[in-house]
Amino acid sequence: MHYADGAFWRPLFETNMELLLVASGCSHNRCRFCNMYRNGFRVSPREEVEADLQELREFVATYPKQAYLLGYHVSNVVRLQGTLPNQAQQMLTYLDKAIADLAEDQMESFRSSLTSI
Repeated sequence: MHYADGAFWRPLFETNMELLLVASGCSHNRCRFCNMYRNGFRVSPREEVEADLQELREFVATYPKQAYLLGYHVSNVVRLQGTLPNQAQQMLTYLDKAIADLAEDQMESFRSSLTSI
């Protein structure tokens, strides 16, 4: 995985999750109170994002087939069409513990809205 040098903010609940870094820094970068992002804003090169997506695909492929990356509250969906071999369409990043409490019709609704990873 390609991560930018320097600090980046990450919520505590994401500590053990992989991040797909498509940009780093802050595009505003004018807040006087913030000293976190002082190196400017940078968009990751397409080649790095493609390599990271391929690495994530291989990582996700080690999960059992029935354990799809679904969540009751999907906070962030990165949609990249036509950027990978095999036309991988979506990468979901945030999972919620509530997946165990989903009704079958809710699970079916999520499954039908996703493409295979």
